[in-house]
Amino acid sequence: MKHILLLILLGICGSLRGQALAYPPAQTAPGETVLVLKPNQPNPFAEETTIRFGLNKPAEVTITLYNVLGSRISVLLKENLEAGDHIYLFRKPSGLPDGMYIYTVETPGFSRSQRMIIRK
Repeated sequence: MKHILLLILLGICGSLRGQALAYPPAQTAPGETVLVLKPNQPNPFAEETTIRFGLNKPAEVTITLYNVLGSRISVLLKENLEAGDHIYLFRKPSGLPDGMYIYTVETPGFSRSQRMIIRK
């Protein structure tokens, strides 16, 4: 975990100003947590990228990084977050080789994944 640097912009639960995330239509059970994950930007990237997601209610959030074979590289975050839009800055650790990776953002009952490409 020392090699994974995850900076949280705008405090621990920073809001994403000027870019509201739309939540899926109400097709979930009342009171169920809904997670919306946008693609990281920029992608591909050389040094850093932002991961943006939104929650419709407070929940424990876990962000995990995997290689393309499905092996877990690192748990980047495991924390209770408030409802709203969140943005995180992921900086490539020095020992992580260039290539394609999958990151997953999970809450109880929801899991969303995106791919990220690290290149020079």
